[in-house]
Amino acid sequence: MVEFTPGGRIETRLLSGGPIYAERAPTLGRGKLLFGVLLSHMKYQQLRGVPIGDLVFNFRHVDIPGTPGFGDPIQENNILQVRMELALQTTAASFFATYGIANTFDVGIAVPLVYTSFSGLSEAQIVPFGQNSVYSFGGPAEDPKVADSSFQEGSAIGIGDIGVRLKLNLKQGQRYGYAVQGDLRLPTGSEDNFHGLGTMAARALGVASAEYGPFTPHVNVGYLYRGRADSLQNHTVVGILGFDQMLSDGITLAVDLLSEFELDKSTVRVPPDIEYTEPFTRRVVASTIPDRRDNRIDATFGFKWSVPCMKEWNTFCARGAQIGRGITFITSVVMPLNNGGLRPGVIWSLGAQYKF
Repeated sequence: MVEFTPGGRIETRLLSGGPIYAERAPTLGRGKLLFGVLLSHMKYQQLRGVPIGDLVFNFRHVDIPGTPGFGDPIQENNILQVRMELALQTTAASFFATYGIANTFDVGIAVPLVYTSFSGLSEAQIVPFGQNSVYSFGGPAEDPKVADSSFQEGSAIGIGDIGVRLKLNLKQGQRYGYAVQGDLRLPTGSEDNFHGLGTMAARALGVASAEYGPFTPHVNVGYLYRGRADSLQNHTVVGILGFDQMLSDGITLAVDLLSEFELDKSTVRVPPDIEYTEPFTRRVVASTIPDRRDNRIDATFGFKWSVPCMKEWNTFCARGAQIGRGITFITSVVMPLNNGGLRPGVIWSLGAQYKF
């Protein structure tokens, strides 16, 4: 909520603690500073709905030139089948700060410190067509080695992709407000160590919010541009719908539905099925990973707890209650609602922020 003082000065007074993964229209106010840290943990579990601990790929033989169809000669029917068990988890501590340049204009920055651990087991098996296979991974002719495996693991810690944010409040009344926001994600994190995207990304959002006593709904709609040269990631339309509700003095419930929808068919394509014409027509699935768009829909809820003032701080507390100063603790979970892309299970987050 925004109060218009007799002197014409605008001050922002938020009745609840605000959202966690969304935006509301009000800005901090000129000269105000907010900083904090948010710790998040993600254990990835599925890729387009398939558990990453049970991925299967079938690789075909090359089509030998000069033969009548794929499958002739007979060795063209052999398949190299690879089963993969992957384990990937990430813990990130994001340090953020936002400063009010003017009553209606904020600038912010977020610097993540990311720890990633990874392990992978691949088991390869030559699947012959018929009694025997002419291929192997070695071994004697009377007992060829037709299966092999490999295991790798590692971990790394480093700076992730740094984010810069600009927010402009366009109109703020006593009940409704509108704003625009721009976010820029810089490719400062190592893509090889799963610390960043390896490319610049930019997001533009339109923000609208309202206040009905302690209940404050909000909606964010925008566009996410991913500037990847090899086109492995699509641009998306972003939509966020939610509310935050003050449950009691200092305690806020924040609920949001987060979504990203690709603007075109997914650029991350799986191999097509293997089609044979000899010695008879048939089809073999190339991968258990489906070919679909990587749209994302998540639900998130969490709590914010603003620490109450102590009696001996009466003077500070009276001023803090007016302008929203003080420390706030944050806890939240994010749950995927669909199977698009590489997805973790439940993402939990803990954090704290302080406003001057």
